[in-house]
Amino acid sequence: MIREGVKDEVLPMSAVADRPLRQHVAAEKYFDPPEESGVHGRTLKRMADQGKLRIYRVAGKDFTTLADIDEAVRNSAMTAPADDGRAAERCEAAIEVLRKG
Repeated sequence: MIREGVKDEVLPMSAVADRPLRQHVAAEKYFDPPEESGVHGRTLKRMADQGKLRIYRVAGKDFTTLADIDEAVRNSAMTAPADDGRAAERCEAAIEVLRKG
């Protein structure tokens, strides 16, 4: 936010994270650069349509916040399956099958 006479005002991170941004702008800011990540405004729109991302509709335009994107990313994080202690045994069995085949 720039006021008259103030050129470079630094906002606290929480104010920036909670500021509504158009989806394509939010994608550019969160996923830097979006060309490498493959995440664009269209991707955020699909996430919102699936109920994975909170959006705010104002005057027929969709907005989201960096905090909302962060929450959606955290909620969609993949976790590795728990190791039951038999992974090495299964690997050995698979290798043996390949040797026989």
